[in-house]
Amino acid sequence: MDGYEAAKTMRANGIKIPIIALTANLKKEIEQQVREAGMDDIIVKPFLPEELYKKVQQYS
Repeated sequence: MDGYEAAKTMRANGIKIPIIALTANLKKEIEQQVREAGMDDIIVKPFLPEELYKKVQQYS
């Protein structure tokens, strides 16, 4: 099961926790796939820890 499948399964089961995708792929289609899977946001690698902390706080 990949991250897309996991997110879809969680959403289908009513789990409403924030899901932030982590990817090294910069393609525009990836952002669309992330949203379609029910994920809330995306971070592109490499990233600074501060970026991750900011995203997590945004959904807390």
